[in-house]
Amino acid sequence: IGCLLVLINGYSFSLEAVKTLRKLMETDTTSLCADPDLPGEFRVLCGKHDAGEVIQHLGLCAVKSLINIDI
Repeated sequence: IGCLLVLINGYSFSLEAVKTLRKLMETDTTSLCADPDLPGEFRVLCGKHDAGEVIQHLGLCAVKSLINIDI
């Protein structure tokens, strides 16, 4: 079984986690870091100086059509 990773600013995240993040970004009006549904691999970003920038870029990546591939 293969795994697709999204790499941004030295961080790597699974494709499935990025898809979950995007869904949370569409519905969550509070802090993503406080959301219990935030995938654990994003917890490393919480409190980092570049967290907002990385999360914004991940959200943009998730919108791209190539993220909607089925494997």
